[in-house]
Amino acid sequence: MKFAFSKSKTTQKKVSRELIEETTFSRNDQGVYLISNSGNLGNMAHEVTHAGQILSKKVSLELGPTIPTYGPGVRLMDLEEKAYKATYAVDETVGFKVEGIHDPQFIIKLSAYLNSNGKRH
Repeated sequence: MKFAFSKSKTTQKKVSRELIEETTFSRNDQGVYLISNSGNLGNMAHEVTHAGQILSKKVSLELGPTIPTYGPGVRLMDLEEKAYKATYAVDETVGFKVEGIHDPQFIIKLSAYLNSNGKRH
């Protein structure tokens, strides 16, 4: 399996007068996983966490831009919690207020944040 960063990003929508940019994974015709990213280190940590989840078969993608297929018993929120914690570990910030990486309410706050920004999970 091969992964590469792409400089493209997908604009999702405006939320509370703020432009929200969504990063995506896709696979090109050669089967290379392309990670679109905003270029900041926290986002790269987030997306590399997803690459590890692909390698460990927690999630998979077919060729082209597609909806991911989750492994048995895996939920999107489980994957996103680990990825957002990777972001926080690098940047010490995420798009919602938490009391650190071990905040017992982290996944609840993450879920509320994703729901408020129209993210699917």
